[in-house]
Amino acid sequence: QMALSTAIMHVPVKIQLNGKMKETPAATVEALLMESKLLPAQVAVEHNGTVLFRHELAQTHLREGDCIEIVRVVAGG
Repeated sequence: QMALSTAIMHVPVKIQLNGKMKETPAATVEALLMESKLLPAQVAVEHNGTVLFRHELAQTHLREGDCIEIVRVVAGG
């Protein structure tokens, strides 16, 4: 369990989240979603201009200055 928490959180980095500066201890985009209490199935995520697939969220590490855009996906009809 220690390894999991180490993988999820690290030294805080400053990122731009939906146009606003944010400091986060999240190590990955997936951890950022968890911190924000968002489910990957409910959002679309762009990392530095590239839309991420769900399987890429845990593999995409956050670095100082990254630009993240999160959009909630709303189903309707």
